[in-house]
Amino acid sequence: MKNKRIRQLSRILHIVAGLSFPLLIYSPLGDSEIFLRFNQVFLLPVVVFSGIVMWQQPKLSKWLKRFKTRGASL
Repeated sequence: MKNKRIRQLSRILHIVAGLSFPLLIYSPLGDSEIFLRFNQVFLLPVVVFSGIVMWQQPKLSKWLKRFKTRGASL
C-alpha cells in the first residue's frame, strides 16, 4: 500500500473515531454505559494509534521497507 493511501485511511479513521467523543459529552448517548465503554476500550486506542501513525509515518514506512527487504533476503 502506498504511503499516500495509508495517510488518507488513517486520517479518515482518526476523524471518524474522534467524532465519537463530542457525542459522548454533548448527546444523550453519554448516559449509555455501553457507549461509554465502547469509547474507552475501542475508540480511544484507535484515535491514539491513528494519530501516532500519521505523526510517525515517514519513520514507520522506512522501518517497514527495511523489514521487508531483510525478510526477503532470509
